Amino acid sequence: MSQENVEIVRRAVEAWSRSDSNAVVADFAAEGVVDLSRAVGPTQGTYGREAAREIWDDFAEAWQAMRIECDEFVEVDDKVVTPLTLHARGRGGIQTDAKPTWVWTLRHQQVIRAEMYQSRDEALEAVGLRE
Repeated sequence: MSQENVEIVRRAVEAWSRSDSNAVVADFAAEGVVDLSRAVGPTQGTYGREAAREIWDDFAEAWQAMRIECDEFVEVDDKVVTPLTLHARGRGGIQTDAKPTWVWTLRHQQVIRAEMYQSRDEALEAVGLRE
């Protein structure tokens, strides 16, 4: 089951990288939640599936170009931890990189929660792993 969870998360991350928010949430449960409470900025909060899709759309539209690389997939029970590198170029040509880590919780092959953390260590600690 855990390999299936990794594949579900991999599809979501790949869809996010190509700015396809519909595909990002395709494997979300109807009651799925995206937790951005640790985010910095105006999107801080917790959102249902459709509101999260709109936030991902708005985020993608803010950039001239965006690419997301998943550095690894760490499986822990029903969770998949994904440290990411987000490469984005603003409308003025300025390049920026961010390194959030996401924790995806899955049940019955559906995402029920996706939580953003500011660091890999924080995310690993949240799932009971310490480095």
